[in-house]
Amino acid sequence: MRVLLGFLSGLFILVIAAAFFPFVLMRGLTLVTPYQTQTILYRSIAGPDVTIEFQMKDVGGRGYLKRTVQVEPGLFWDRITNVDLKAIDQIKWRQVDEDINEHGLKW
Repeated sequence: MRVLLGFLSGLFILVIAAAFFPFVLMRGLTLVTPYQTQTILYRSIAGPDVTIEFQMKDVGGRGYLKRTVQVEPGLFWDRITNVDLKAIDQIKWRQVDEDINEHGLKW
């Protein structure tokens, strides 16, 4: 009897997991998909490698997530900081508006 109950509980868990797997897979793909640069808005006057970028992330049928960030390149990974465009100091930043379009979108 215990073997049968163990088998049925295991089967129940597999059925539930199979029912929710597509949703878990889609959520995992959303977390793994990286943001891609669409436009470099500003470059730092002190260090031209430091930029303020407009980035987008494709989330499939739900469209795109959008953000504006300051990107400081590092040795192994880049340091990302959210930026408010209204608070940018024009003395420290030069506006460049370079179109990168990593998603390959047609305007």
